[in-house]
Amino acid sequence: MDITYAAKQYSHAKLIYTTPSHQFPLGTTLSLPRRLALLDWAQQNNAWIFEDDYNSEFRFSSKPIQALQGLDNHQRVIYAGTFSKMMYPGFRLGFLVVPEILSEPFTMMKYYSDSHCGYLEQAALAQFIQEGHYARHVRKIRKICHDRQNAFLSAINLYLPHLFDVQMTDSGIHTVCWVKAGYDIRIILEQCQQLGFGAQPLSRYCIESRNHNAILFGYAAHNENDIISSVKRLSEKLTNLYPT
Repeated sequence: MDITYAAKQYSHAKLIYTTPSHQFPLGTTLSLPRRLALLDWAQQNNAWIFEDDYNSEFRFSSKPIQALQGLDNHQRVIYAGTFSKMMYPGFRLGFLVVPEILSEPFTMMKYYSDSHCGYLEQAALAQFIQEGHYARHVRKIRKICHDRQNAFLSAINLYLPHLFDVQMTDSGIHTVCWVKAGYDIRIILEQCQQLGFGAQPLSRYCIESRNHNAILFGYAAHNENDIISSVKRLSEKLTNLYPT
């Protein structure tokens, strides 16, 4: 996020929605200077920041930068998190940390607009956290996903280095692969579909219609052997179309 540009172009904005820990789909992380600049903007303009920290647990090597909410000295950040990524998609349980001045209106709005959060799931999760199981679970899943990310990178470098430039990030559960010149992304996606891969074009997530010659591959749901085998199968399919 370019804070200076946003402040000039949208000077009357009263709320900014941001995912500073892991921007989707490219996976970038908002730097500390830009986080501080964003907080300064919110304080000076009496505006709000909605921080969607949906993927912060999936940081593999470097230490995570402190959340905007943790850096906020002026109570301008509404912080949102989720347990669905770390537990399982059907869990559908998240949380908000709001400034004290917003606590009552948010509580009231929650009461009148949504009374469907299951009590059993919340109680079980609370105990899971209190007994230390969740922290151990996070460490375990983080290592598993890191190993799977490394397996995907190694497989691409071994079988498809002529086809893809991999954009590696230190977080997240997917990888962006840029298609090199001379290759048709549509043909690659057709082969992925025939193999049953859930690969998606980067253009699907872009507002502008300009060409974004890249593909998103998710790896979190597959073990290392399956990842390597799948990349090899894709390489074999594409070698028939693009002999090296």
